[in-house]
Amino acid sequence: MSTNPTITIDQFETLDFAQLADISGGAWSWSSFGKSVAKGTAVGATGGAVAGAFTGPGVLASAGIGALGGAAAGAVENIGTQAGLW
Repeated sequence: MSTNPTITIDQFETLDFAQLADISGGAWSWSSFGKSVAKGTAVGATGGAVAGAFTGPGVLASAGIGALGGAAAGAVENIGTQAGLW
């Protein structure tokens, strides 16, 4: 029977540097995190711009909203990957 340490995080704000050091044996990659956020931003902005052009709110406004959502999604995806959640 193997024992794996578990990190329990109730809110995102409670994630501190000590907990980040526990993820992947301390091999937290800020580069990977930044790339995921940037990729999410670009994908979200592109999707938002296309949707805004067709639905009417406007390309720039929709691109901005899509970029914010994409950045958040990229951050969550990367944290989950580095923490081994998926």
